[in-house]
Formats: sequence, structure tokens, C-alpha cells
Amino acid sequence: MKYAYKYSSLLIIVLSLLLFTGVKTAHAQSVTLNPSQIKYPTGNRVGSNSAVIKQNIQGTLQQRALSEIQKRIKSLSELLTKINSLKYLTPAQKEKFATSIQAEITSLNTLSTKIQSDTDATILKTDIQSIVTSYRVYAVYIPQIRLLAGANSVLETTTKLSSLSARLSERITSAKKNGVDTTTIEPLLADMNLKITDANAQANTIITNITPLTPEGYPNNKIILQNAKANLQTAIQDIKTALLDARQIIQGLIIVTPKNTNASESGFLKAKSQLKNQDIPQIVLPTTTP
Repeated sequence: MKYAYKYSSLLIIVLSLLLFTGVKTAHAQSVTLNPSQIKYPTGNRVGSNSAVIKQNIQGTLQQRALSEIQKRIKSLSELLTKINSLKYLTPAQKEKFATSIQAEITSLNTLSTKIQSDTDATILKTDIQSIVTSYRVYAVYIPQIRLLAGANSVLETTTKLSSLSARLSERITSAKKNGVDTTTIEPLLADMNLKITDANAQANTIITNITPLTPEGYPNNKIILQNAKANLQTAIQDIKTALLDARQIIQGLIIVTPKNTNASESGFLKAKSQLKNQDIPQIVLPTTTP
């Protein structure tokens, strides 16, 4: 909804501009409809009023366009900060994004200066439309970086879950050596590991497919953004399932472990504590609709 609103704002600007380009024609028609009933102003009042209206509309359109440009520059600046925090992007990948985004910011600043100096209605209209058609900030850059950030969060979480899985595996092995029946627990661990592996694969697929995308490739690359979003949703569901498996494994081990086992020494308390602190990451699923 947030991005739909921004594009609606630009649509209003363009529609207003169309009206602006027709002001002079409309005014001329209005003073020739019924000459016998019209009181014509003296001097250059008609031309003067038309010029004032035209100037006011142009000023309004320019201000709205400049506001839209500043919103995009702000969003791009935030993306630069986000990119530097992504642990699972290589330095070369980070440099690529930083260079590309900074170039986009520079170009938008240049467009802002040009719009402020535009005096021709047709040129102003073209420049305003280019904010959307030439600068795919909301269509490509923001979804792209959010998907990469989501993949990064998935990989950070699966690293923690893999560590937890290893400890749970040790506890299951220890329980079996003590004659404990672990037949209901072992399948849970196997499923947990499968989900961790799949979540990793989904996240790495996102990084591989999303990193090369450029705004110039839109809308042909829109399907890649949509597929990456589906990958991220699958990865999140994998993490949820892996966490559920871990909870059931811990509960099962506590139930089947002999009562004379010291819980604090067996590692159960540590495992339970880690599980409580292991939250599903708050990942923002970006829109893929411009």
C-alpha cells in the first residue's frame, strides 16, 4: 500500500500536468462560446490571468515532483546503510550495490535541478514522468535489497539452528547409550536438519538470482523478484518448522531421560534457554508490484 500511494501521487502530478498544458486552449474556448453575452476585460487581463494560472500550476507540479524525488533519495540512502549490514554479501557485491545506488542518487539530484528550471510544459511533463519510468526505486531497488536482507536473516538464523541441532544430536546419542528409546525423537531431528538445509538453499538462491538485477531490466526481471519472494516465504516456513521440531525434541528428551540424570549437567537447561531466545526473524516481505 505504501508504494501504491507513492505511484498514485505521481499519477496525480501527471494528470495535473495534462490539465496544465490545456489551460490556454480551454481559456480561449471559454471566451468565444457566446460573444454577445460576455463582458470582455480591458487591456491584457485575459492573457495576464492565463499566464498566472499557468505559472501557479507549473509551480505546484514542480514542488510535488521534487517531493517525490526527495522521497526516493531518502529511501536509497537508507538502502546504502542496509547493504553495509548484510553479513552474507561479499565485499564485491556490497561495492556493486553501493556504486549503483549512489549513481542513482546523483542522477535524481540532477533531475531535481532540471525540473526546478523547466519552463516548457511538455519538457516538464516528460521529466516528471521519468521519475517513475527511468528511476525504478520502488519497483526494483527496494524489493531487491529487502529480499537480500531477508535472505541474510535466514542464513543467520539457520546458523544458530544448526548449532542447536548439533547439541540435540549429542543428547539423543547419549540417551540411546543409556538404553533410552529415541525412536520418536530421531525423525524430528532428521526433519529439523532437512528444514535447515532447505532454508539455507532458498536463501542462497535468492542471493544468486537477485544480486545481478538492475533497474534497466524492469519489467522483464519482475518475475525474478516474485520468485525470490516465494523463496523467502518458503525459507521462513522452514525455520518455523525447524523450531517446532526442536521444541518437540527437547520435550521428548526431558520425558524419556532417566530421572537420576542431572538436568543442569546434561545440557537440557542450556538447550531450553537457547530455544527460548531463538525467535523467528522479523523479515519484511517486499511488494513486487510497482
